[in-house]
Amino acid sequence: MRNVQKLRKLYGKTQLEISNAIDYPKPLYVAFERGRIDLPPRQIQALCEYFNVTEEYLRKETEEK
Repeated sequence: MRNVQKLRKLYGKTQLEISNAIDYPKPLYVAFERGRIDLPPRQIQALCEYFNVTEEYLRKETEEK
């Protein structure tokens, strides 16, 4: 989910800010951003709402919306 990191940087947010926004521990969020773990569905939905994008967009490796 490389688009998550791209969106975070585009919005000028830190990993801590995003992890707080989606109510998920920062170390786990960092592991997710690095592709080591998957997020639970609740946090995926929270990311979609935060960035106003679809889950499909988050899962893509490209920048298409």
